[in-house]
Amino acid sequence: MPFNVSPRPTFTTLNMAFNLAYELKLIDENPMHGVKIAAHVEKKGQNLSHEEQRAFLSSIIGHPSENYFKLLLARRRNEILSLNIKDIDYKNKTLHINGTKTNSSNRTIPLFDEAAALLSVLPHNSDGFFFNFRPDYVTHAFKKICPEHKLHDLRHTFATNCLEAEIPLKVVQKWLGHSNIDTTADIYTHVTQDISCAEAHKLTALYNQKNSR
Repeated sequence: MPFNVSPRPTFTTLNMAFNLAYELKLIDENPMHGVKIAAHVEKKGQNLSHEEQRAFLSSIIGHPSENYFKLLLARRRNEILSLNIKDIDYKNKTLHINGTKTNSSNRTIPLFDEAAALLSVLPHNSDGFFFNFRPDYVTHAFKKICPEHKLHDLRHTFATNCLEAEIPLKVVQKWLGHSNIDTTADIYTHVTQDISCAEAHKLTALYNQKNSR
């Protein structure tokens, strides 16, 4: 049965075993000498491209988690799972998010028209909750649809779309529920660099086109 193993403990164990074998003169040298482990790099969130977003929205049609994914956007996984009918204010067009990660994650955000229309017809149980999925179920469901991405990447994608729409950083911070604006700014910086590179490629292509005439 395949399983995941962290490379560093495995390397250490093998190195110790071969050292012992060398000391006991069972082998001429330790084959682990000179072997280096690549440094672990924490993979940051990546936004879905416009093409990937269209493919994702098309793929979830008819899926058991379709309504959940449509409501997810800037919210965290458990924030939608804990969504209750009492959290919806149709009159003032607001949605209260019962966040638990930080104080700022407990917030009130705009109730967008698409979400309002969906929630108004979405069934709920006697306690007012809309979803009874397990957290790991929606994570695995998303991974099957978008194997190259993590569920959290939808929040990155939302931030990217906000940047393209020129929505102020402070507003996006509140919508995302970030306690520190630097966290939001880090996403913006990452996205800005990507956009800058894309624009640079356009300029290079235009320059090459003019020179080829």
